[in-house]
Amino acid sequence: MRGTIHTRLTVAFIGLAVIPLLLVGSGLAWQTLQVQRAQAVRREQQVTQRVAVEVNAFVDGLERELYELALVHDLTKHSHDEQELMLAQMLAFEPALTELILLDAQGREKIRMARLEVVTAADLADRAQKMEFVAPMVTRTIYYSPIRFDANTGEPLITAGVPLENLRTGEAEGVLVAVIALKSVWDLIAAIDLQEGESVYIVNEVGSVIAHRNPSVVLRNVGFDVPETDGVYRGLTGTAVFLASSDLHFGERRLSVVSERAVASALALSLDTIKVTLVMLATTFLIALIVGVLVVRRIVQPIQQLAVAVHEIRVGNLATRVPVPARADEIHELAQAFNSMASQLEVTMAGLEQNIQKLQEAEKTLAAYAAELERTNSELQSFAYVASHDLQEPLRKIRTFGDRLQVHYAAALDGRGVDYLQRMQNAAERMQVLIHDLLLFSRVTTQAQPLQTVSLQNVIVGVLSDLEVHIEEVQAQVQVGALPTIDADPTQIRQLFQNLLSNALKFHKPDQPPVILVYSEKVVDNGRDPIHWQITVADNGIGFEEKYADRIFTIFQRLHGRHDYEGTGVGLAICRKIVERHQGHITAHSQPGEGATFIIILPERQNSQTSQEIERLGD
Repeated sequence: MRGTIHTRLTVAFIGLAVIPLLLVGSGLAWQTLQVQRAQAVRREQQVTQRVAVEVNAFVDGLERELYELALVHDLTKHSHDEQELMLAQMLAFEPALTELILLDAQGREKIRMARLEVVTAADLADRAQKMEFVAPMVTRTIYYSPIRFDANTGEPLITAGVPLENLRTGEAEGVLVAVIALKSVWDLIAAIDLQEGESVYIVNEVGSVIAHRNPSVVLRNVGFDVPETDGVYRGLTGTAVFLASSDLHFGERRLSVVSERAVASALALSLDTIKVTLVMLATTFLIALIVGVLVVRRIVQPIQQLAVAVHEIRVGNLATRVPVPARADEIHELAQAFNSMASQLEVTMAGLEQNIQKLQEAEKTLAAYAAELERTNSELQSFAYVASHDLQEPLRKIRTFGDRLQVHYAAALDGRGVDYLQRMQNAAERMQVLIHDLLLFSRVTTQAQPLQTVSLQNVIVGVLSDLEVHIEEVQAQVQVGALPTIDADPTQIRQLFQNLLSNALKFHKPDQPPVILVYSEKVVDNGRDPIHWQITVADNGIGFEEKYADRIFTIFQRLHGRHDYEGTGVGLAICRKIVERHQGHITAHSQPGEGATFIIILPERQNSQTSQEIERLGD
């Protein structure tokens, strides 16, 4: 079974036996591999250098023979017949030459001797525009043409041009042109002693193979791109090889001598080492597996019995016990401790069942109380709304009849009667304001709207627009910083800031224009808790004692008399109720004469459960 202690211990036994051998064998194989890689590359470099030396010697020999014929024998000073004889002897003596041509100073062929054809005077041509004439005449050095392949035989050929100079005047009197068959280079390569899986060949400037031990490779015009550095690459046949290359020059023509050896052949010793290591690993694995199974079984069997007993207890069979081994070891102590624990657990579970039953009964009672409390709160909210709404009508009648008395019968009243009438009107007006504020307080819950995304920046702009006349009257300065966008009831959030800013304008110092600051900052953003924003509304007004910081948020509570500052003591209570409805918190800090600071903390996003609860309360 995968993941069991039996499996893990068996794997541990096998690992202890196999891993050291694996590390030693891997290290030995790696070291052998690196040494053989370096030796293989050096071997191929030596082969390419040897071939390059021999080919350069062959080319140098040809150049000496051509210069000897052109300059030492002063070919231009002999008669036509003597020149033909000298060219014929040269052609017969040097098998690498397939054609010799003598050009005059104007580039016309004077003599052309070919190994495989008879050339007549009519066959002679003008080579004045050929590079084998132009280049030697200009540079006065031997010229080698690009390698070409014979149209009939497919063998590679290269044309050499040797300038013919007058030894007395130094003037060029013509060019000796030689067509060289590179088949002779094939014989040089074939004579190189190579190892198994090794191959040597020469590649020209355009990537065509021009010399190889196997002539069919050249005749098939096989191409190969020579890498810039030595190492392991895909060889000429596409297999992985150790490859090295050396440059070979025919005048200005650069050829590449390439030597390669199959990786499988070069690394035979390393591969044998790896095979031996694998055999040893397999043998050790089998031995460790057999020993591990026998040893681990004796250790694991009591633990497996314990695991079965634990499973039985987990599914509810608390009477399960495990056999205690006779030998006094760790397993013996573990079995005794397990049986003791099982007995204690059986007793504890019996007591827990009784406690759970009592808790369930208590939860039912608590749920009934909660339902009754919710119903009572709902009735109180409805009562506050209905009471404040229904009181409006008799209050309007009082004010209406009071106005009629003041308009039509004021002249019939004496001074005391007019004073009584005015007091009645003022009391009715205060009552109407009080009922209006009480109605607003109740509507926070009874007429709540669904939450939506609200820009507090836009809300503040609207509130400042409503308070524009009051702001101008008291010459207030209102500074608003960047405010966030949150989930909220737009109407209630507007009421919140309307009340706070109105209070800041109302409770200002008589001799100093109000200065009000509104700004925000993020207070929670740790990737786990919801993001909250702290919105601060601060002023430089009259302030209040810090000990009244909680009292000012209680309905109908005032710190100043109505003759000093108008109001009903409901505005800040409404603010707290709005903030709490939005799962937030509002506090205030102040000192007399130093202004007041109101701090509101609101979540940026309301969770779905909170939103549904708010909508339910609104309904």
